[in-house]
Amino acid sequence: MATSATLYLSLYLPFLPLERSALAPDLAKPRAALRKEKGAQRLFCLDPVAQRFGLQKGMSLTDARAIAPDLLVIEHDPHAFQKKLIAMVDWCRRFTPLAALDAPDGVMLDITGVTHLFGGVPAL
Repeated sequence: MATSATLYLSLYLPFLPLERSALAPDLAKPRAALRKEKGAQRLFCLDPVAQRFGLQKGMSLTDARAIAPDLLVIEHDPHAFQKKLIAMVDWCRRFTPLAALDAPDGVMLDITGVTHLFGGVPAL
């Protein structure tokens, strides 16, 4: 009797905190999400444009604005972010009965036995 391996698909969503319509219009400008740490507003999530400017996670907003004056920022809302991730997990359950949060910014899906529905593992 042959046993099959359990297969998991992990969705890594590093830019999810930036997914807000208010920041969407100008994707050429650097974007970042902020959170308060030790009394200072610090960059928490950066899009690729902001990273190309040399901005880094943990940098203060003041230092970031000195490097990239056109930086678009949003305040990170951990509760809204968690709610969004949970909604994504619930949506993924239409494809597999086992979908779970993969903290801090991901979703994990058990895809054992369903890969043929998507053309196999390489196609998936």
